[in-house]
Amino acid sequence: MEGKNKEGQILIKICCVIFAFILWLYIFNVENPMTERKIVVPVTIVNEDVLAQSKLTQVGNDQFSVSLIIRGNASDVYSVKSSDFKLNSDFSSYVMKKGENNIPVIVKKSPDNISIVNIENLWIKVQLDELKKKSVPVRVTLTGKPKEGYYAFNPVLNMEKAEVSGAQEPVSTVKYVVATYNVKDAQKDINTSVTLQAEDGSGNVIKEVSVNPSVVKITVPVGKMKTVPVNVKIQGNTGASAYISVTALPEKVGISGDESIIKNINEIDTEPVDLSKIGDSDSSQVKLVVPQGVKLVNNSGIVQLRVNSNEARSEGVQLASAFLLLPQGVLLPAQTP
Repeated sequence: MEGKNKEGQILIKICCVIFAFILWLYIFNVENPMTERKIVVPVTIVNEDVLAQSKLTQVGNDQFSVSLIIRGNASDVYSVKSSDFKLNSDFSSYVMKKGENNIPVIVKKSPDNISIVNIENLWIKVQLDELKKKSVPVRVTLTGKPKEGYYAFNPVLNMEKAEVSGAQEPVSTVKYVVATYNVKDAQKDINTSVTLQAEDGSGNVIKEVSVNPSVVKITVPVGKMKTVPVNVKIQGNTGASAYISVTALPEKVGISGDESIIKNINEIDTEPVDLSKIGDSDSSQVKLVVPQGVKLVNNSGIVQLRVNSNEARSEGVQLASAFLLLPQGVLLPAQTP
């Protein structure tokens, strides 16, 4: 008996729900009463460029919107979308000043069967500050690695500086405008444009400023690479009774260029080194002679020379010789008394 009562109660509840739904459908579709609803609609800013003419700029990059209270038949009110409205706020129609500005919003488009209850009270608050500008260095960073056996050199930029503009506080924090480019699997020179963004000294992006120009053209030289020994070119002697050893540091350097050029290069010479002008146990620098069409990899074009003299006596005669680390085994005789 109890089970039958429970089943009856459940059946009654189901019938009530169905009846309520049918009643709602009737009211909504037949009676279709008037109702109100709140909807958020974005606002389009018109003639924003007049701010720069007044040496003002907007603080932040806020996207403006307002809440509309709309009224109409229920079926219409609940079917409209924010995209059915078009709202504008015209900066050129009002005198703007530093600080907070209340700018009215104008309804340019709305559905015919809908009325806007608060149409006379639509405003946006715009915070303005003095427009500041400055020039900062442009930096482009390469990411990724070119194809194996190739080397990507630092990019060549078509400009060294760019202008950032905006409110005083964010502009003052900008140190550079930067961009990155991925050279993954590159095997030939790259010519392209990359988009710039402003950063502070810690690498944080400053979005509240404008960058002009917003892009920079770059050329990234990419060439075949290999490592070759350094050949120290010797001339003269020390005038001393000693064996002279001349060591180039680094012993090898990386070179890059067109494959047809670097495949025939097996060593890189230094400029001639005059031993008579180098003191014993001394070190000095010498430039590398880089063939045309060849670039050095991670080298400034200068190597260190380590010069050592070692005296040795055999049967009362002081012997002397000179040798280079590169190439190995080359002896350079010094003068004997």
